[in-house]
This record gives sequence, structure tokens and C-alpha cells, in this order.
Amino acid sequence: MGDGSPRRGRSRVGGIILLWIIGPLLVLGLLAVGLVHNPPTAALLDLVQRQFNARTGYNLSFDGSSTIKLWPNGEIDLKGVEIRRPALYPTIGGLIADARLVSARFDLMSLVVGPRAIDAIEIHEANFTLHEADMRLLRNNLAASANAGAPPVNIRTLRLDDAYLTYHIRPPNPAFALTELEVVLNEVGRKGVEKFEGHFAFKEEPVTFTGTAKAASGRDGVDLVVSLDSEKAKAALEGVAGGVGGDDLFNGEALVRLVEAGPALRWFGAGLEKDHPALAGAMTVTGPIALLRNEVRRGDVLFGSAVAAGGGAVAGGVAGARAAGRGGGEGG
Repeated sequence: MGDGSPRRGRSRVGGIILLWIIGPLLVLGLLAVGLVHNPPTAALLDLVQRQFNARTGYNLSFDGSSTIKLWPNGEIDLKGVEIRRPALYPTIGGLIADARLVSARFDLMSLVVGPRAIDAIEIHEANFTLHEADMRLLRNNLAASANAGAPPVNIRTLRLDDAYLTYHIRPPNPAFALTELEVVLNEVGRKGVEKFEGHFAFKEEPVTFTGTAKAASGRDGVDLVVSLDSEKAKAALEGVAGGVGGDDLFNGEALVRLVEAGPALRWFGAGLEKDHPALAGAMTVTGPIALLRNEVRRGDVLFGSAVAAGGGAVAGGVAGARAAGRGGGEGG
């Protein structure tokens, strides 16, 4: 993504938004110049639906009360939205997402003569159920439909309000869910996301987050900076997400501070059922981290707690046969 080409874009957020939203809206804007005062609503909504389906490989539907307005400002309100998987993946169910309302606001002329920008996209009361297969399908369709010569389009503000996200990794790992999810992204485009922030609940624990995701300079992937904050743990990540490595999801540095190690590890699903003296009090872990599709690797890790300090390397499997704890380390 370093050269601005959408073919190289691997940012999940930026890629999905560009793929699912901007393409249909841009086509709509270009075709609707002569119809701004009295648009044929049914025909334009049908165009949005067909463009979405062709570009993503998924099937979009919305109810008949959805509307389009082109003058004096562009407004699209899709109500009762559903996105379904193709029959290609019958074993994981059809519905990938639904939302009570998806709204877009834009200046029609900006989509025609540029600089091209959509003022705001808002998604209200949405449910997402994602599998790894969805990520593969979206990446493949993004690459197949990429147009390197197309002018860039930015979304000034993208807001996700009151969402529920469930993500299925690979068996035998359980899915994890984020509830009460609210996200605001500013200046979304080929260069990444200028800023994102929001909050969610994980196992009923509120978590806030903020960060940036910008196109990596001179190489593939996205320069990602994220901080997360909750009562049980705080974390900071900085590195490259979605590089060309194929299986690499993230490579960089991480700092994690567990306010109370035992309860925090149990919250993550990785701790002992009962408290242990070694897990009493705060614990800090720092060092490089690599997130792969099948594995989490940490090298030259430094950790410190109330009773011990040390370092080492750790690798843990996240698919197939687990390999948690593989690797070596030394105490201090």
C-alpha cells in the first residue's frame, strides 16, 4: 500500500470500507449528474446494490423504504440492511452483517470533479459475524476489482454506532465477541486512517481505544499505532499490519500492563482458575510481537511483577494443535 495502490492495501478497516461503500457511491455520483433534481430512486438503489454485489462477492439487501436524495446535497439512507455470504460458504451460515440504518452524506459535485470526498457515513445498530473465510473473500475481490488509475476518494468521518462484533478464528478456538462497539474514523482513504477512536465491552469489561493506521512509507502494509485502556489491563501496539508476508497480520512492539495479573489473565481466558502468589499484583510485559494467522510469537520479551522479573521467547498456537508455551525463557 506504500505506493497508494488499492491492490496492495491490506488494512482491514480501510480496505473493507473502500470496497463496500466508496465504489458504489462513486459510480452513483458519476451517473446521476443529470438526474439530481428528480432522481429515479428505485433504479439508483438497484445500481448501488448491483455494484456492491459485483465488487464484494456478497449479497446486499435493504427494505423498500430506503431513499436517495441528490440535491442540494447527496443523501443515501439504506434501511433494514442485510449482507449475506454467497453459497460458496454454506457451512458457516449466510448472514454476515445487518444494520438498522446505513447513511451516507456527500457533495455530489465533489464525486464528479473532485477532490473526491464523502462527508460522512454512519452505520447504526449493526451486528457483524466474521470468519477468516470472509477476510480471504474480501481481499480476493478487492484485488480483482482494483483500478490503480482511479482517483482517490476520502471519507471524512465514518461512524459505527451501537454494534456487536463476533469473530471466529479457526477451530478449536472459540469466537470472541465485542459488544457496545462504537467507532469513529477520520479521513479514511488510500493513505489509511488519520485517526480512529472508540470503545467496546469485552466480557462485560469496558475498553477504550485510539490510534492511527497509515499507509506504510516505501513498503507494503499499514503503519499501525493503537492504545487500549481498561480497568484490568492497558496495552500499546506499534508496528506494521498486513505486510506482504502472507500469514503476517502484525509485526511490531507491544507493551502490556496487567493491573492485577491473575484476574486480568482470567479475563483474557489464559489464566489459572485460582489466584497464585506469582500472579499477585501488577505485571508488565514488553517486547516484539508477531501475530500470524496460526500463531502468536514474542521474542526477547521482558516481564516484571511483584515477585519476579525475567525474559525469554514465547510462541503460542491459535489454530489446530495448540502450542502454547513453546519456546524458552529465563527468570530473573
